[in-house]
Amino acid sequence: MKSIIFSLFYLISIGGQAQSIKEDFNKMLEAYKGVTNLYIEMENKVYQGDDLQNESSSLIRKKGNNYLYNLSEHAMLINDKYVVLVDKRNYNIVFDKFTKERAEYLNNMQIPIREDLLNLYPSVTYMGITQNLKHYHLENDQEKIHKMDLFFDVSTGFVKRAVYYHNPKLIPGNMRSEIDLKVINTQPTFSEKTFSETQFFTTKDGQNIPARAYTKYSVRNATKR
Repeated sequence: MKSIIFSLFYLISIGGQAQSIKEDFNKMLEAYKGVTNLYIEMENKVYQGDDLQNESSSLIRKKGNNYLYNLSEHAMLINDKYVVLVDKRNYNIVFDKFTKERAEYLNNMQIPIREDLLNLYPSVTYMGITQNLKHYHLENDQEKIHKMDLFFDVSTGFVKRAVYYHNPKLIPGNMRSEIDLKVINTQPTFSEKTFSETQFFTTKDGQNIPARAYTKYSVRNATKR
């Protein structure tokens, strides 16, 4: 009898946790997609065991349907004219005409966790609230990221921290990635040039000319070979 009662409470508990993370997940999506303007400073660290292997930072800016991502090795701009991709490692700038479908796909990069997450990770454990962050632990031994910890800001709904554990059966080494969103500002102010493609290149007489800060870069229209 005791085992039946325990099993019943366990199932109720698991169901409540799954429902709770679904609500927090939807709240997060509404928070990211519901703001007109957004400024995010994000840090990413990669560990092997306790040893730090790599550290990088990212900036995300949004104003309406305009986006500017500055990552360690890449940058991406979306405005009402172009989608611009900058490869800092290979000194390349590629641009294409703006389309709604392409912009919708790319602008989801501002969301630090993927929308099909709850389907991929059926095992969810609610770990409690610490420093106004609601903590969930997710597992699926079949995935390359077989465990993760997600921390939702109780007040705003935004994800403030995520820790991804790489599956040692599929990826060698005891690897994990930690993402911390240090700054989330939903009322930022931007200059007029923040979302202009001219910070990367200009076009004159049919020639694509890199901006002064990118003189070593090649500039190419993606629709032309």
